[in-house]
Amino acid sequence: MNSESTGPGPGPDPGPAEQAGNPPPPHPTGQWAAVQPPGWTVPGPLGPGSPPPPAPLAGGWAPPPPAPRPGVIPLRPLALGEILDGAVTTMRRYWKVQLGITAAVMIVLTLFQAAVLLPGGQGAGGLSTSGTSDSTTGETVAGLLVGRGLTGLLAQLAQIVLEGALIVVVGRAVLGLQIDPVTAWRATKPHAWRLIGLSIVVLLITLGPVAVPVLLALALAAAGAPTGGWASIAVLGVLAAVPVAVWLWTRFAVSAPALVLESATIRTALRRSARLVRGSWWRVFGILLLNAVLTALLTGVLALPFMALGAAIASATGGSELAITAALMVGTAVAGVVVNPFSAGVVALLYIDLRMRREGLDLTLVRASAATAAAGRQ
Repeated sequence: MNSESTGPGPGPDPGPAEQAGNPPPPHPTGQWAAVQPPGWTVPGPLGPGSPPPPAPLAGGWAPPPPAPRPGVIPLRPLALGEILDGAVTTMRRYWKVQLGITAAVMIVLTLFQAAVLLPGGQGAGGLSTSGTSDSTTGETVAGLLVGRGLTGLLAQLAQIVLEGALIVVVGRAVLGLQIDPVTAWRATKPHAWRLIGLSIVVLLITLGPVAVPVLLALALAAAGAPTGGWASIAVLGVLAAVPVAVWLWTRFAVSAPALVLESATIRTALRRSARLVRGSWWRVFGILLLNAVLTALLTGVLALPFMALGAAIASATGGSELAITAALMVGTAVAGVVVNPFSAGVVALLYIDLRMRREGLDLTLVRASAATAAAGRQ
């Protein structure tokens, strides 16, 4: 369902005008999601499971009650530390489902890479070219490039779909709801191709400003323009385009959670992300940058022992690159099992935080949590 519906979406209880029978004013187009994940919305007012109001203190002032925390985060706008902690807590509480999904994807991907790139160290994807003619060497190198291109493409597609499944898990984790790998995959499967299409669109949008000066410089070079002229255009153009690319990357950073959790179209997901990030660009950029740095560091730390082992084996076997490549594949797979859930968790929780800040999603989640708790006691 398209989330650009102009009808009212989840929000606070009706005001006096609505109680008097007047129609409620429509929310701005695209402001509210028309579709929510299972368990996020409960119609009607809060029921018997609602927490009692705090007792007033002297002077009639009552302190605000602590935000309920039925799942991995408190149901209120989040601080940076709470987003990171929520991602780690999700990994700890839902390690079986996240490990199952991520390990399955990484194992299949690693086996495919091994089949393409490590067929005895020779052939279409092999690394060994000693003792071959120039033509054979050229074919081997071409096969290696094609093999790495295929594995790289498959890796990107797998990462995109994996991120969608992990976002589904986080969507359940915020309310402490249980989920299994099969359910997570079934919830992700209808969005898989749209996720891939969304990633391609975001990539084109982000790299577009950088590609323009590069293509212009190449065209001038092909036309015989002076080297200094087209080289200056390329360098200065790229330097000017990089900030634009970073701005676009941040603007559309939460489009994947919007697509998965709201069952949105690609266009709607992009618009939703732009609306949510608007006014919070620097904060969103800082969180995404920190997430990228932590992910890179964690990947390096986890993959380093395997790389060292591969180098030791290569040294003991006379410098074979096969051992290094195999060790790198295994190390990357092991790191991905840990890094992917954390990174996807940060992005999903950032999306939820933005919706709580801009759309009052925390009120809807509190209502849903109270209704779920009340139903559990019946």
